[in-house]
Amino acid sequence: MKTRLDKLLESIDPAITLDLISSRVDEALNSFNIKSAMIQNWGEFRNILTDFHWHVQRTVLRNRLSHSPDSEIEWGRCCEILLKEYGM
Repeated sequence: MKTRLDKLLESIDPAITLDLISSRVDEALNSFNIKSAMIQNWGEFRNILTDFHWHVQRTVLRNRLSHSPDSEIEWGRCCEILLKEYGM
């Protein structure tokens, strides 16, 4: 018979947790829709990127909010990610 500690350790097992998050990331990537594969201007790029960032957050973290609370905040987060990945 499993103890409460055994059950807790099982529930936070990294293999299970990582598989769950990985499947949510796949779901987020596969379910994001854009109207066109071509981005025509900076504003459109910014909107698509912030929409994508918010979509991933909602899908992976199971956030129930339907829209980003503030597009400027989301844009700032996107910029942080881009700078971290690509630098200046």
